[in-house]
Amino acid sequence: MLLDDTPTVPCVPLVHGVAWDAAALSWFTALSDGLPHRVFVKDRQSRYLHVNRSYAETLNVSPESLLGTDDFAWFPAELAERYRVGDVSVM
Repeated sequence: MLLDDTPTVPCVPLVHGVAWDAAALSWFTALSDGLPHRVFVKDRQSRYLHVNRSYAETLNVSPESLLGTDDFAWFPAELAERYRVGDVSVM
């Protein structure tokens, strides 16, 4: 969850270490942007690889501005640490 109590849908790549081609990334972006849920993909260092529009709008930023950053760049340290613990538990 983010600062409010709306659930976030975590999303992880099904195949680690495989780069998506432009067509696959375009398809996934269109799919996730069409969802009302917050969707994100992170790497093993908990950096954002993809966020959908709904997730970015919650932070009042563009999806592109989140790419390559982690939760410590966007949330208070205590909350970011909780998110990091959650990330590690699903990897």
